Parts: sequence; C-alpha cells; structure tokens
Amino acid sequence: YGSNGNNRPMGIPRSNLMFALNDVETGAPLAYMSANLLSSMRTGAMPGLATKLLAREDSKVLTMLGAGPIAKACFRAIMTNAKKIDTVKIKAGSLKSKTLEEAVRGSDIISESVSVKPGQYPTYKKEWLKPGVTLIATSFFNMDKKELVGIRKVVDNWKMYEEYGIEDEEGYDENGMRKATGCMGEEFYYMVEDGLITRDSIDHLGEIIRGKKPGRK
Repeated sequence: YGSNGNNRPMGIPRSNLMFALNDVETGAPLAYMSANLLSSMRTGAMPGLATKLLAREDSKVLTMLGAGPIAKACFRAIMTNAKKIDTVKIKAGSLKSKTLEEAVRGSDIISESVSVKPGQYPTYKKEWLKPGVTLIATSFFNMDKKELVGIRKVVDNWKMYEEYGIEDEEGYDENGMRKATGCMGEEFYYMVEDGLITRDSIDHLGEIIRGKKPGRK
C-alpha cells in the first residue's frame, strides 16, 4: 500500500496498492496485480455489513457524504443490504446544491467518506439526526461529546482506536482541552478516558456478527 497526495494533480489515484497471490502448497507466485479496486471494495464492505446488522430494514432515504471511489464502493455495499431505499442524497465537495444539514435531515442511513484536511471535519448536530438513523463513519466528522453520549456506539476494531489514543501525543490545545480528531473510534476512546461513557457501552461489530451482542436495536 502506497499513498501519495501529490498524485492527484497528475490525474492518477492517490493510492497505489499491489496484490500478491501465492500458491498455498509451493509458495510460487500466481499473481501480482493492482489492488486499488480490491482496497476500495474492502472498505465499502464494512458499511455494507453495518447496514445489514444495524440499519432499519425499512430504510428508504440514504445520504452519501462524499462521492469519490470509497463512497462509490460504500454505496454499492449499502444498496446490496438496503433493498427499500428509494431516495439517495449526495453531498460532496464538488456538489454545492445542499447544506450539510439538508443532506443529513430525514435520512435513515448516513454514510460519510469525505476527504478533508485535519481540523476541517464536517460537524453534525444531534437535532439533525432522525431517531433510529444509522450513521456510518468511514472517514472523519465531529459531534459535540455531550450529544454523542446518548447515541449507541459500534466500532469495527476497538484495539486500533485504543492505540490511536495512546499514541496521539498532540491531543490537547494550549488551554488543555482535547483536540477533535474527527475519528469517531478515537473520540469514543477519549470519552471513556474522560469518564463520559464506559467501555461496556461501546459494542464491537465482531461481537454482533458472532451473536454475542444484539444487532439492530
């Protein structure tokens, strides 16, 4: 996996991924090929799985925040598991037709995969969110911590976010306040550390898959 932001002005993808397949018996190489499509579909599969396990079965309105390759992969996977969607709202950097609030309000499923600079994360308000909405975070956004407290939280890899929090040495501003990271898993870790929520209040997607925790509530 290689990533270079300077690729975009040249009209080529930021990511350059390669896939190697070896024979299980001999170790001989069978394939060495581009893996950009595989990577995007792998990322999109997680929102698809979240939709299957956590979203309302009668979901009709889907909001896509972001319209790049990852968003397209997320869209395909979500639509595979949300058969009753009849309205799709799209908001991306190149689409200025609606505000963030207009894009979010009234949606049953929100999938966000925006590409933004650090500190410029979109900020949602709880009052915009329809009761029972499934909000799937593939990249970055912010919400007030007090508003996040009462929302069910499900993560895909808690240990990863725990490591993010431990390794983040620049987590405070000059006033001693935590800086927003935009990464919801990491934000949940900090909320646990700050005593706003307990670790037990955060469900793991793997536990839901294995039937140890309930899916849709």
